[in-house]
Amino acid sequence: MPLFKRLTATVAALRAQARLVVRLLIAALVSYALAQALHLPESYWATITALVVVQTSVGATVGAGIDRIIGTLIGAAVGAVAAFGRFRGLSDLVLLAGALTPLSMLAAIRPVYRIAPITAVIALLAGTNLEAPWLPALHRVAEISLGSVIGVIVSLVVWPSHARELARAALARALAPQADLLHLYLNGFDSVTQSEANLLNDRFRKEMGAAERARAETVREPGSHAGRLESLTRSVRRVHSDVLFIGRITQRLPQQTLPADIRQAAHAFATALRQTLSILAGGVEPAPAQRGTARRIGPDPETKTALLELDRSLSRLNQALSAAGQTLPADAILLPTIAQILRRDIGGLADAIAMRPTQTE
Repeated sequence: MPLFKRLTATVAALRAQARLVVRLLIAALVSYALAQALHLPESYWATITALVVVQTSVGATVGAGIDRIIGTLIGAAVGAVAAFGRFRGLSDLVLLAGALTPLSMLAAIRPVYRIAPITAVIALLAGTNLEAPWLPALHRVAEISLGSVIGVIVSLVVWPSHARELARAALARALAPQADLLHLYLNGFDSVTQSEANLLNDRFRKEMGAAERARAETVREPGSHAGRLESLTRSVRRVHSDVLFIGRITQRLPQQTLPADIRQAAHAFATALRQTLSILAGGVEPAPAQRGTARRIGPDPETKTALLELDRSLSRLNQALSAAGQTLPADAILLPTIAQILRRDIGGLADAIAMRPTQTE
């Protein structure tokens, strides 16, 4: 059974990669078949373009396809114009330098258009012995446009992976290191090393970076739910800010001399936080789109139960800190306030998750 569970978990983790493999294969084969059917002279350009354009999400694929077509058009136009310079007796070296200078500058400023100088070189040099030197440029535009369009269509209809889904998945993963960090701070106090905290913070930053990149790609997707994603991202970052503040306080509290009831209450609070964040991570997954305006459906029963337990554990921690009174270090005075702010922001995250999106959001 453990082996089966590990195998299932591995397959689930590789699901996104498997989808991408299928899309790449279909896009390459369809592009090549259509290029052959249209009798394009170098059909492999359509296949190569399809492989380059198809990305992990629909939004990224659309962006790559548009950039590829624009870059190809620019490069083909410059290459075709330069090719006519042969009729004036200019050497290929001079024409090549004249075509590549502005296109290389464009590629340096906008790397997404780096196909432009490549296309210009092909359009210019491939037409050396042709009576119509513009033909290679026309062929490259047709082949690369075909590959780009096929790549986008395949990404839209074959196991589509939307950027909004990738963003939500990354945000959900970003909650796990925060729960671990809270558990570390509220159990270790001054014994927590900076390297331990940095490791968890690095995991959080990695996932948030992935979420931000995916969120940027949603602008090219229909029904991107950008407003909801922005709200979720802000809520997750607020929680992380509170976690760091709690860490600054607890790392100044001596674990060995803290009263036992405070350590026990802090442990219970950390456990409730971990359970709540685990439940909220599962709720970050997208809800079905509804017509009309977004409506607040409220946290589900499991989340409400977790939040109630969190409130009870926070109350016990506050009581234990209050009972200790002046025997605690001065930094401990801030802990109830920051813990309450953390509870408020976790409630805000629960509300953001419970907000059902609309089709037009």
